[in-house]
This record gives sequence, structure tokens and C-alpha cells, in this order.
Amino acid sequence: MGLPQRDADTCHLMASIRRLKAALAPGIPRDAVVAEIRKILDSVGMENLLADAGEGYFAGVLNHARRCVEQPDEGHLYGQLQAILNARELEKALLTDDPDEQPTRLRELMLAGPYREYKQPQPD
Repeated sequence: MGLPQRDADTCHLMASIRRLKAALAPGIPRDAVVAEIRKILDSVGMENLLADAGEGYFAGVLNHARRCVEQPDEGHLYGQLQAILNARELEKALLTDDPDEQPTRLRELMLAGPYREYKQPQPD
């Protein structure tokens, strides 16, 4: 797959992939990560985004991840998602200067939101 040009749909696709990558937050149980990624990929918003975006590199990544999570988890799903979402070419394509789209910031949001029950208490 060739690297994409950036238009509005592409920016939305990229943001969605960054959130999926943030869902792979370290220290979270794998079953919780897989459940959260399934929830994101199965959402109506994702369905609409992919329907509007058409084909392209980032839509292909998201569709690949969607096909992956449609399969029963036999212990390999987490590793498959990591391989899809942490691909070197994808990492390069997702680079941005936007402070709200940085991996650390997005992981913080995941820990404050869907993963809050897994967040480690901070020492005083």
C-alpha cells in the first residue's frame, strides 16, 4: 500500500487509528484492550467514517483491523492487532505535530476514560 495524501477524510481516519493505537496502552489486560478495540471498530461512527472515506491506505488499515476483530480470539488477536497498528510504515504515516494527537496524550485519555479501572495509583 502506498502512503496517502492528506484530506479531511484522511485526517479523520488517521485520528481513528491513533486512538486504536492508544488503546494498546501498556499495563492494561489484553482482554480489556481487545474489547475496547472491538468496541471502537464496531461503532456506528467507525462504520460511517469508513463508508464516507472510500478506499485508501488508512481505510485499508482500519478495514484490516476490523476483519481481524471479527474473528474469535484464540489468544492471537492482541498480537495481530499490535502487528497491524504498530507497523513501521503506519508509524511514519501517522506522525503529526498536533499536541492533542501525540501517543502519550492519547494514552492518558484512555487511562482517564475507558481504562480508568486499570490505572495505577500515583504515589503522593
